[in-house]
Amino acid sequence: MPRYASEQESHPIYVGASLFHRIKETLRKKFADLANSFEQRLHAISSELTTIEGPLEVGLVNLLR
Repeated sequence: MPRYASEQESHPIYVGASLFHRIKETLRKKFADLANSFEQRLHAISSELTTIEGPLEVGLVNLLR
């Protein structure tokens, strides 16, 4: 294993670990963005459903038009 910082930066184990952490962070951010988008769409749908009056089937048909 490398003993000095300059050796660590170019050592394959440290380069691999750094790449792994960047990939992991990118995936975490993408997942968070998708989860937030889903939550916003779900909230919008829920809000639309609260405006339905009368029988549910009739309200859904009108909502989807």
